[in-house]
Amino acid sequence: NEEQIAALQAHFPGIEYGIFPNVQTIPEHVPPKAKPFLVVWVANLKDMKRPEKFIDLAESFQSRSDIRFIMIGRDQYSNIREVRTRIEILPNIEFLGELPQAEVNDWLGQASLLVNTSTYEGFSNTFVQAWMRKTPVVSLKVNPSGILDKGKVGACADDDMQRLHDLVEDFLDHLEKLESYGRQAFEYARKNHCVEQVFPRMLDCIQQLTSDKNGL
Repeated sequence: NEEQIAALQAHFPGIEYGIFPNVQTIPEHVPPKAKPFLVVWVANLKDMKRPEKFIDLAESFQSRSDIRFIMIGRDQYSNIREVRTRIEILPNIEFLGELPQAEVNDWLGQASLLVNTSTYEGFSNTFVQAWMRKTPVVSLKVNPSGILDKGKVGACADDDMQRLHDLVEDFLDHLEKLESYGRQAFEYARKNHCVEQVFPRMLDCIQQLTSDKNGL
């Protein structure tokens, strides 16, 4: 992402850098959005992913029967017992554990929102997987290249839990906005993260590097 390039340029000035974005194929079929609303979290459960923040979010919505929270990911968390105990108590959240990629994509397709609570990501593949399925991303902190501010493909809470709650609530209470962001998310992903768009550029770059080397 752009922040990573800025860091590289600060430490290694005078070198040219560019970005090849994460790529996904456009899905042939996307299931309809589920009702009640689904808010999905996908990551391996470990400290930097902060799964407890997603549980906090679900807890803040437990009075609303029209929203379900789903956690998906491999159990690698030091506090997994505490996580499981809290999930068992709450009526509106379910932990599905690790799932095959096809099933993850199916949940992302049914979801109204993908929530990310990580402290850091380069550029999460789950963002692109969600956008390809018209699912906006609401992030607690991670906002690679500022895309959640610029692209109308989701929103960032700037590491503020109350703001995260408010953003999720605003999307789910305003269906026209949710659907509009979903459409824009798909168009952004199609133009910037589709295999057919990115691979030709990558091949051109490799061929150019090969030609330059042969020329030497």
